[in-house]
Amino acid sequence: MRVVLKDIFSQENQCANTGCSNPAEVVDHCHTTNEVREMLCQQCNIAYGLLAEDPQRIAGLLQYLSTHV
Repeated sequence: MRVVLKDIFSQENQCANTGCSNPAEVVDHCHTTNEVREMLCQQCNIAYGLLAEDPQRIAGLLQYLSTHV
């Protein structure tokens, strides 16, 4: 996996999730292609992995949360 340092520095140590204010700690990458995406905080990276990187599952969870918060 090749990390592009200019991309990491351009995030100014912030998690790439715009809804998160935690510092970036983890290089997120695609497990299929090994392509580096962006830096995430540990919590967002774990949550993304637990949701199996599945946009449909993530959207469904957001919909669920919107009706129960």
